[in-house]
Amino acid sequence: MTIQRFARKVVVCALVLAHAGALTSATAQKLEDAVVYVTLTGKKYHAKGCRTLHRSKTITEIKQSEAVRQGYGPCKVCH
Repeated sequence: MTIQRFARKVVVCALVLAHAGALTSATAQKLEDAVVYVTLTGKKYHAKGCRTLHRSKTITEIKQSEAVRQGYGPCKVCH
């Protein structure tokens, strides 16, 4: 397991705990505001270094909470 994959799993677990009320709202907010990447034509957000982004010419950095608010979903490759 790569470090990036492990880090993503930690964030997912933390978000699950946050929704269960086990984390403070400040900690949950920091996790939701992680930086993700989107493309102009895509419908998914990606982690830095996701292999599906290698062909994209225009990649935009955005907060994860904003990406979700704009209708983007998580990438199936990098989650």
